[in-house]
Amino acid sequence: MLTAGTIDEAVALAKEAGDRIDLILSDWRLRGQENGVEAVRAVRAVAGEATPAVLITGDTSPDLLKLAHESGLVILHKPLQPRALVRLVKHLRH
Repeated sequence: MLTAGTIDEAVALAKEAGDRIDLILSDWRLRGQENGVEAVRAVRAVAGEATPAVLITGDTSPDLLKLAHESGLVILHKPLQPRALVRLVKHLRH
């Protein structure tokens, strides 16, 4: 498992990992002005566009839902249910 605090960190870790990233999990709201959709795009640019990704958010705005859908992201809403997260991760990794 790789953990990053910024998009730049995530990209650097993705470069080190090469094509070995199975899944991207990102919160919608990140530090500063960064967001999870930007983070996923940046990591996918390194790890491959087909890398499955999940956006975790408490935001239910139609604009965010549309943006996530257009970016090919699965959305999980907060509060997360651990079983739902585990099921989704298992499903996306196979």
